[in-house]
Amino acid sequence: MHNNIPPCSKKKNILIEPFCKHPREHAGKTYWVHGKFALFISIRLLASSAIFALHAIFPFIPIPKRLNLGCTIDFLKNRNDHVKK
Repeated sequence: MHNNIPPCSKKKNILIEPFCKHPREHAGKTYWVHGKFALFISIRLLASSAIFALHAIFPFIPIPKRLNLGCTIDFLKNRNDHVKK
């Protein structure tokens, strides 16, 4: 993990620590950086899900290429690879 990530607080706070533990230990990020990343992923998946739901009801509405399954899979793989680096 990254040793340059500051702890959430100098002393362990039982209310704050659970929010910081996962981002720090599993992603090497701060709470806010991890939250921004997770929110970005969720918005992207929400957009893809919404267009697929719309397409299910109105099949004549095309799915934009950047939101289709192939591009969504590529997007997730790319973001996951970015996190591993």
